[in-house]
Amino acid sequence: EAEAEAAEARAAEVGARAAPSPYGGTAHPPGAVEAALEEYAGFVEAEWLTEAVAIERTAASLAAGEILALWASGGAEYGPRALGRRSIVADPRNAAAVDRLNRLVKKREPFRPFAPSVLVEHAGEWFEGVPPSGSPYMSFALPCKRRDAIPAVCHVDGSARLQTVGGEADPRWRALIAAFFALTGVPLVLNTSFNTRPAEPIVEGPANALAAFLHVASEASGGEAVSGGEAASGAGGSAQGGAEEGAEEESAEEGGIDRLLLLLGDGRAALVR
Repeated sequence: EAEAEAAEARAAEVGARAAPSPYGGTAHPPGAVEAALEEYAGFVEAEWLTEAVAIERTAASLAAGEILALWASGGAEYGPRALGRRSIVADPRNAAAVDRLNRLVKKREPFRPFAPSVLVEHAGEWFEGVPPSGSPYMSFALPCKRRDAIPAVCHVDGSARLQTVGGEADPRWRALIAAFFALTGVPLVLNTSFNTRPAEPIVEGPANALAAFLHVASEASGGEAVSGGEAASGAGGSAQGGAEEGAEEESAEEGGIDRLLLLLGDGRAALVR
């Protein structure tokens, strides 16, 4: 009996602990974003904003149907899931986003689902059986309660593999979802890993993020792919053209990723197109 009580006490102690941070991967030094943007200066246009303004603008773009890629400073996600620092993000209400992502970005089968990232305090309103500890590492597939409202993140069987976004998450990630919630009444976003080719790993540094972003842009405009840390000559012209006059006229449905948000961690952000 004493052993059973001790075991229960240990379990209660473990359950009361905050979830460990999922961001145990590589962190990049100050100046990495500026250096990457300088490297790709001939291929992209970057608008410098305060972090708060960039998050508000990104939430509005998501609500308007755009698909955005996100790279945030600090340690990368340590594990197989994108948890808000190396993510591609879309409106979960927009079923058409699934086709755009699978066809133009991920290059994979059309039935493949995407995951929701939901504010932890609202998770139980949208999904059944959320554990008391939440699902901070996108570990649980749970039934959707309001499938018709968020078709882009509910699989054909009505389930979703969700990330609950609480105190363990990057506060900038929470702020983006909260801003989207304020605009739409939906406390979650579609979140998938920021990689753009079959079997390609999630992006790492800001230069890698820019190369992946340009790869999608160049394919959408018929150019050659951009790979690794440098732009192929054929891709550069196409991506640059997309960033200039033609970019203003393209509809949200024509490309795979509309913008790239780089969050530096010092209150600044770069919104790239």
